[in-house]
Amino acid sequence: MTKMNRRTFGILSGGLMLSTALPAFAQAGGRVVIGTWGGDYQNLQQINIADSVLKDSGMQVIYDPANDVVRKSKLMAERRLPRGSMDIACLTRQGSYEMYANGLLEELDESKIPALSKVLPFIRVPYGIPHIYTGRVILFNPKEVSPAPTSYNDLWDPKYAGRIGVIDIQYQTTIESAAMIAGGGPSDYEPGKAKLLELKKQGVKIYPTNEAMAQALKSGEIVMCIMWNARGYMWKKPVSTSRSPSRKRALPSISRICAFPRTRPTRKRPTNI
Repeated sequence: MTKMNRRTFGILSGGLMLSTALPAFAQAGGRVVIGTWGGDYQNLQQINIADSVLKDSGMQVIYDPANDVVRKSKLMAERRLPRGSMDIACLTRQGSYEMYANGLLEELDESKIPALSKVLPFIRVPYGIPHIYTGRVILFNPKEVSPAPTSYNDLWDPKYAGRIGVIDIQYQTTIESAAMIAGGGPSDYEPGKAKLLELKKQGVKIYPTNEAMAQALKSGEIVMCIMWNARGYMWKKPVSTSRSPSRKRALPSISRICAFPRTRPTRKRPTNI
């Protein structure tokens, strides 16, 4: 029997709830547009939901890949339209709250989503379905980084100058991590600005996607980065695109939310889940 820890259970149960949401759309009209991240993220949705749960449903799943800044901008621009472009919007936890606070997301009717009772309480929100839960960690190449990092501050060690990577789409968590070691924190990003300018002077490399970061780790172009624990696990597997990195846990968790825009094209269709 495969052992499953609490974090893995959270990831799988969240993905299952998203997969149960989609057949309702299939029965109602046969087409759903999902605003999501591309790359591995979209591939996992395709493999684990569209190609498995929905395989015989006759449903057409359309992906609208972009980062969540683009999705938020699109939701804001479409707020006065009778019909928007997305049925489901995948957002960061912070981004989903921002959109909810602006009145752009539907509040869930939990009586129609029984599986929500299985979501870990601290990642539950009234306006979306959490479907990923993982830790924010430091990934590093143990052949190049010694001793093992114990703090985000280790990314600023001069001996690794020019060999540290950050990801453009993770701008929020990057400045938050910098703030945490400069006297700020999750609610005070200001100290992180000067800290990131220091990293810039040391020649930090900026990549557009997680997949690009994986290639940089594989090639040895970088030796250390801030990343999600789930990515580290995936990249260590034999099918990984990256040289096996090691992981150091630094922050408890992040989550991703799937939400229903108020302007979704399928809003008038039944959505019992």
